[in-house]
Amino acid sequence: MRKIGSLLFALLAITFIIGTTSCSKEKRTQNKISGKWDIEKSTYKITEGNTVIDEETIMHNPGDYIEFNKDGSYEAVIDGDSESGTYKIIGDDQIQIDNEDIATIEKLSNSELTLYNQYTEQDWLYENRIYLTK
Repeated sequence: MRKIGSLLFALLAITFIIGTTSCSKEKRTQNKISGKWDIEKSTYKITEGNTVIDEETIMHNPGDYIEFNKDGSYEAVIDGDSESGTYKIIGDDQIQIDNEDIATIEKLSNSELTLYNQYTEQDWLYENRIYLTK
């Protein structure tokens, strides 16, 4: 009986440690991502197999930005149009926007943020990167 109690305690302790570590990673990432980021440029690439169908780099206007608030909300202004919604950090390297799109956080420092996402539609692969600075 003592072995079962010890084993149960060990499992609960491990579950707590893993849960706490995961939460702290997400919290650290959320704290670092919070704030106003200027959108510098976006890149788009469409491929079919090994063939590039289209590729483009868009330099954004000086007033374009996205602001991530610590409460999980965001506000973005692009070309004078504003949008707001919610975001959620997943682990320490992904962000989900409006419970839909998930992007990988490729780079996150105090002054730079790069987000990447991709999706497939029929045989075409769409890749997007957004480069932001503080």
